[in-house]
Amino acid sequence: MFEIALRLCRNEETLAGELRIPDANGPRPALLFVPDILLSRRHGFYPWFCERLAQERLVLSLDAGHGGYGETEGRAQGCLPSFDKQRASEYLLSRELQDLVHVVRSLARGDLDERAQWDGKHLTLAGHGKGAAIALHLYRRLMVEGYPVSSVLLLSPPATLVREGILGDRLRIHVPADPGTDQGDTDVVLGSEFFSDARELAEMATLSELMSSCEAPTLLLCGEEDPVFGINEAERLLRVGHTEKDSLLVVEMAGHHFGAAHPFEGPTAPLLYAAEQCEHFLSNCEREQSDGPGDASDAHAIG
Repeated sequence: MFEIALRLCRNEETLAGELRIPDANGPRPALLFVPDILLSRRHGFYPWFCERLAQERLVLSLDAGHGGYGETEGRAQGCLPSFDKQRASEYLLSRELQDLVHVVRSLARGDLDERAQWDGKHLTLAGHGKGAAIALHLYRRLMVEGYPVSSVLLLSPPATLVREGILGDRLRIHVPADPGTDQGDTDVVLGSEFFSDARELAEMATLSELMSSCEAPTLLLCGEEDPVFGINEAERLLRVGHTEKDSLLVVEMAGHHFGAAHPFEGPTAPLLYAAEQCEHFLSNCEREQSDGPGDASDAHAIG
């Protein structure tokens, strides 16, 4: 397996990221992983999870162009990218969506790396936390542009992108859940532009509306003891989806990160189980769409 730095220029900006390529030659399915907002591609279990799923497919993960993260100086376990608090304060959900669309375009053109040969028909969108919400918005944009999204993975997903509440500002009536960063900065201030941008996205399409229009098989995973986005949130999304193709997996004795910590010190039993189920789901989807009918949604709820 190769691991390379992903550097793409858009409007003279560079997107820092990673592209994992299986050892096998030839065209492969691809997966684009979206971290939770203001968390880096190297946060917690993310690198391990991406490497695990890269045994059979190309896996891309990157930091939002304005998420505050830059290049990683080393590749040792737990090594984090550089972080710019001012840049993080300029983060916008819509800008990250633009970055992700740009990455998929580059993948389709073959611009990422000569070894990264996408088969052009199997593309999975995966996201964790609010990154799962971004993945749903990305699905709609890619379908409009004609890119074939073959499956969707939503890890610990929220049911709504915008929340009722107040975060230290009486003018903020509708706000996303309070973000944090890998560096533990709790004083990153997301400005009014961020909240206006988030509201506009939510008004364009709620996550329920996006889920109900998603024709790709979707696997929702959540921890039984998730204190951030509970089981009921994933259940709300599942109820409006295409239930014959979508499924919900509840992982016992697991929280928002499936038992993993940050910095990551190794996979827990719940995380191993979740990754195995993800691989099973993806393999079934890829086989079904290549060879004919199969059971792409036989991951099931437990607990």
